[in-house]
Formats: sequence, C-alpha cells, structure tokens
Amino acid sequence: MVTIRSRIVVFALLWVLPACFASQDRSANASVRIVSDSGVVAPEIFQLLVLTDVTTDGTLADIVAQTQKQWLRAPGSERWDIAGTASAADQEIYACLHKLAICQEVYPSGKHYEHVMILGALFDTMVQRMQYAIYLWNQGVRFNNIALLAGARPVVPAQGENQEALEKFCGHAIEHMAQTEADLINFVYENIDMPADMRAVPVQIIDVPMLQKADGTMRRPNTADTIEYWLNIKPQPGVVLAVSNQPYVEYRTQCFAHFCQLSIQCKQWEANVLKIKKLEYYLIRWRVCCTKKMYD
Repeated sequence: MVTIRSRIVVFALLWVLPACFASQDRSANASVRIVSDSGVVAPEIFQLLVLTDVTTDGTLADIVAQTQKQWLRAPGSERWDIAGTASAADQEIYACLHKLAICQEVYPSGKHYEHVMILGALFDTMVQRMQYAIYLWNQGVRFNNIALLAGARPVVPAQGENQEALEKFCGHAIEHMAQTEADLINFVYENIDMPADMRAVPVQIIDVPMLQKADGTMRRPNTADTIEYWLNIKPQPGVVLAVSNQPYVEYRTQCFAHFCQLSIQCKQWEANVLKIKKLEYYLIRWRVCCTKKMYD
C-alpha cells in the first residue's frame, strides 16, 4: 500500500462550475438542473424557498443572496453540528428534494473502472462507503486501483470516532487510536472484511493536511482539495467510479467534473451514491447541498 501525504499548503480554489453535470448513462437516475443555462431556476427551488420562509424577488441573484444568508451553516461549524428540527413541511421538503434527484440511489453504469474512490467522512459513513464498494465488487464491478480520499481533520469522538467504536468495529483492542480522518479511513480499509482478490488491488491513501484560511485559521480539507491532490499525483488515465452518499452527489459531481475537465489525467468519471433511507438525514442537511449545487 502506498500512502500519499501532502507536505504543501494547497491554495484556495476558484470554481467555475456548471449548475449540474451528469456522467454518461445515468439513465433513470438523471439529475434535474436547478438552474438552466439561461438562468431559469427550477420550480422546486421556489417551493423550497416558500417551505423554508425565504423571501426573494424571484431573480437568481437575489435567490443566491438570500439563501446564502439562511441556508448555509454558520461559519466554522460542521454538518454534524446542525441540529435537526421537525416541522409540518418535512414531507413537502422531502418531495422537492426527491424531484431534484438528490435523494435517489445512483448505480454504476459499467462493470470495469480504472479507479474507485472512497470519499472521506465521519467514521460510520466511511464504513458504509467501503462496504458499498465491496458490495459492488461482489456484484461483479471491477476496478484496477483504489483511492481513499481523506485529510488531516481531527477525529470527532462525540460523533462515534473514538476507541470504543473502533474496537467494536474491528472486534479487538487497539493500541493506538486514530487521530485524523486519514487514519480512520486507513483503519477501515485494513480491518474491514474484503474479498481476497479485491484486497490485492493497489490502494492509495490521499492524506491532505489542514489548510490555512486568509484570516490565519485552519480548516479541514474538503472534497475539492482531496480530488485536486489526487490528480496532482498523476493517476493512470481512465474511468473513475466515486462512492459517496446522498444528498451530496451533485455537489461532488461538480467537483469531479471541474477537476477532470482541467486535467488530462482522467477520461471519464461516474458518481455512485449510497442511499440513506432516514428522512431526518436529508432534512438536517439538504440546505447545504442545495446551496452548493447552485453556487459552486
């Protein structure tokens, strides 16, 4: 196994991305453009504005301005810091999200890929993603390389990233507790039950450091940072399969689309997402996803 650890500070990125990008052959899972090329906003967005009490003048510019104020999480906070709240509009919100195709499962369109990417997250979610990659392998999907994209985000013990949780997962005592997301994704890979032929596939861990913001504070690496760093190591050109969770697929679709368009290293990619069935999961996090889809 090769571990790639970044020793440089990655510069802040300016993304110029389409409102929506879909890989080839996504068939029934095709996404809905929330903003057309001519700037027309999808009606489901206007429904969401009403359901969440966001007032705008109806123009794209004002929708962006108002949702930036009301839909984004507070600066410095994480998704897991957001408290879920139930309301009478929950089912209507979910229906809008479903129409925007950000709740549905997306399956691989092919049977062979040059790379499979497991994207970093909290510990339990990384386990789900690794298990899904194994499931795909058992269903006959093959890939020549495995890339585990993570970074130096410190572990979050209150979110199940603690010694008790790790020991429960692997079934034995551990001597050294993981300290970062990259440590965790490596731990998951090393301890998860995996077919022997899949275990033989070459694997790389992309470990991006904490990054300095303009005000001098540090932030964790995000999806874009890890994708950019992976491309910087000049991977073998080919088709890429990315494993993530809804409702993040379109945001990450745009990240992959942007960087793969800028790089000659990748010929094609495809996002494969693991469906999360709990409605509350979407209701806690949909604002972030919808906002990023529109702006990034």
